[in-house]
Amino acid sequence: MSGEWAIIEPMEGEEAITDICLLAKKEKVPSGYAVIDLTVDGKKADFAEGSMFGSTKRYLAYTRKVPSALRGRLSLVDLKVILSSDRSPLGYLPLAHTHDDNTKAFSHKVLVMKVAPHEQATRAVRELQILSASRKEDVQLGFTRLPDINGFSICFKVGEVGRRNSAPTTKPAPVEAANKEGTTLARKVRSATDGLQFKLSAMVEKKQYLIQYTIEKMGKAESVTTFDTEYETLSQQLEAIRTSTEKIAAHVQYLIQPHPGVRLEENIYSRIDKQKPHRSETEELLGAELGKSSSAFGTDVPEYGAYLRQCGAAEVKMGQALLLYHSRVQKEFLTPLRAFLEVDVKNVMREKKTLSVKRLDLDAAKSRTRKLTGDKLMQAEIELRVAQAEFDVQLSKIRDGTKKVISTHVHYMGYLKSFMSAQKEYHRECFSQLESIDTDDILPPVRPPRPPQFRGAEGEEQGEATENNSSTFVVNGIELDREETRQAKVLYDYDPVDENEIAVYCDELIKVTPVPGDDDYIMAESKGKFGKIPLAYVELM
Repeated sequence: MSGEWAIIEPMEGEEAITDICLLAKKEKVPSGYAVIDLTVDGKKADFAEGSMFGSTKRYLAYTRKVPSALRGRLSLVDLKVILSSDRSPLGYLPLAHTHDDNTKAFSHKVLVMKVAPHEQATRAVRELQILSASRKEDVQLGFTRLPDINGFSICFKVGEVGRRNSAPTTKPAPVEAANKEGTTLARKVRSATDGLQFKLSAMVEKKQYLIQYTIEKMGKAESVTTFDTEYETLSQQLEAIRTSTEKIAAHVQYLIQPHPGVRLEENIYSRIDKQKPHRSETEELLGAELGKSSSAFGTDVPEYGAYLRQCGAAEVKMGQALLLYHSRVQKEFLTPLRAFLEVDVKNVMREKKTLSVKRLDLDAAKSRTRKLTGDKLMQAEIELRVAQAEFDVQLSKIRDGTKKVISTHVHYMGYLKSFMSAQKEYHRECFSQLESIDTDDILPPVRPPRPPQFRGAEGEEQGEATENNSSTFVVNGIELDREETRQAKVLYDYDPVDENEIAVYCDELIKVTPVPGDDDYIMAESKGKFGKIPLAYVELM
């Protein structure tokens, strides 16, 4: 570590290891770090001995102290050894290069470590040991041995993280508001996670985010952090649940209130602090109108007036049942669904946006680490570990929140049952009211008045036409002019009332001839039969 970094002594009772690094020369150990140069049995703890590195050295160093620039504290919580061809596990940082000269640490294997914010870690690495090849099976009680690297094995012991009761002496600077002219009085403090606070300006932070975002959009990013399969599966499941729930809520809203203007009015009243005025249902208005009309229409026919009042009372009760049905659906079904969408799902979506920013910060930190060398590399590595810790905490938070939301949504079947129960009660009430209405003696449909009847001469058979000469013909003793015969379309069904008339049906095409001296009737020919029908029943073509 560069000498310009101030070191904060470990707090009382907090002996967890905060950082490790690999060195090519133990004389270049960073300030505040301790080198493990001997194994448990007293041999030289040089990982490069007997390896292909030749005269180079490889030592492991650790510290229990905290660089003050972090404005917080990290704890080492786990270590692993992987092959150099393998990808680092999620949340782990590789120690692929030495700290002092930035050369490759090992040829075939990589030591990876996982850190977490001290305030959130419950267990952390407390002790480190190195075993030589001859003693690598003699692991002390409570220690975990890692796979060997060039004949040496790293062993570590995990213990509870200590907590200090008193408040920390170093407090983050408060965020000061802007003055009346709009000038910022102090730089803002961004709280990354509990216990990790950066005193960075919002402009610098936003610039880093935009730079990384632009690089990725241009396709020039060296690598992009991907999410694990479990997170992707949970995200897809949550998105499907959100989309389906929104569609269900929308269709139920259309069901109980099909008029878009009324739906807009209800939405506005739901968002302002004002009570929505009472709106009568259509059935209630119809029932009230039927009751008023009973006095006007039922004066001469008391039975009709009583029937109007009975129907009006039934309509009013059905309108009240509909109002109760709408109220129950809103309260017992739509309100919980909207709360699920507006609170639970939106909270997860908001945290996912934060995770996207954390992921960009992490990739930006990785990019800086690959580009820097010398004294600046240590600071970049520390920033990378902080970004990785923030990313892991946020990812874990979203994963747990998503699982909780999905499990909560399963219990919404009870609200659906309430919706179906409300429908049953409404239709049962409507059926009960309709059953109370007497509909047995239904009057037949009223037919239009008939014109005066016409009777032909006695002894003449209906429907027979007698040829008189080439221009006229006789039907039922009536001489008709053949040249006046035209085609017509029947407008209404007509049933004959005597032997001189003929039956015709609506939309039927027939031939008609005027009857001399009769302006109300016309002679019709349908299906080879002749007979008179009212002139008002046809439309001449």
